[in-house]
This record gives sequence, structure tokens and C-alpha cells, in this order.
Amino acid sequence: PIVQLNAAISSFYLGKREDALIELDHLSHDPYLSQQALFFLTKGMLNQLTDKSEKARAMFNQALELSSSEAEREMITRSIDQALST
Repeated sequence: PIVQLNAAISSFYLGKREDALIELDHLSHDPYLSQQALFFLTKGMLNQLTDKSEKARAMFNQALELSSSEAEREMITRSIDQALST
């Protein structure tokens, strides 16, 4: 799933934004990725870049719920604040 994740992120930045978001939604069902806070942070950030604020917030909340340490929560919170301020 990591290769597909990297491919989807690359596609997003190459201009195939909707295709990339669809692929990321499919990857949400992966047993490994569905438990990774940073996966949902990434989904939130990419949704925010496409002005899908409600979906972005849901993904950010999922990232915070899955975070496994205080340091990770702080990093995720900083990333969310930065994404929402742009």
C-alpha cells in the first residue's frame, strides 16, 4: 500500500488531484494504512488544498484520534494549523 500511497500523492501534485483523492479513499480500507495517523493527516492536507474543508477536518480529527504519542499529536496539530491557515 505504501507504493500506491506514494503514487497517489505524486499524482496529486502532478495535477491529477481528483484521481489521487479517489485512490487515497480506496487506500483507507487497507488494514495497515487505516491505522496510521499520518495517512489521515496527509488525506486531510490534500483535501484542504482542494477546498474540501469539511472532509479535511474529518481526516484531521481521525489523525488526532489515531496518534500514538503526545509528540505525534503536537506535530499533527501544528500541521493542521498550518494547513488551515493557507
